[in-house]
Amino acid sequence: MALPNTSKCSLPSKRPPSRYLLFLASAGRYALIEGVGTAPRVGDELELADMGEARLVVSKLGRSPLPHDRRPCAYLQALQSSAESGSLVDV
Repeated sequence: MALPNTSKCSLPSKRPPSRYLLFLASAGRYALIEGVGTAPRVGDELELADMGEARLVVSKLGRSPLPHDRRPCAYLQALQSSAESGSLVDV
C-alpha cells in the first residue's frame, strides 16, 4: 500500500504568535505592557484600557529594555487633546 504524498499538505504552524512590548514612562515610574501580534508603528495612536481616556502615540521603535529580551518595543508618549484648537499636543 502506497503512502499519500504529504509534501503538499499544510501543517499548522508551531511558531507562537509575535509578541512585543509597549513602554510608557510617567511621573517617576514606567510601565511595560506585553502585546500580541504586529507591533504598532511610529506615529500610531493608541488608547490603553488601563490608562482611562489617555491617548498615546508611538514615538519610536527599538529593542526591549530588558536584558536578553529580543522582542521589539514601542515607546509611547501621552497626548492631550486641546479643546481650543481641536488638535493634539504633546504633554
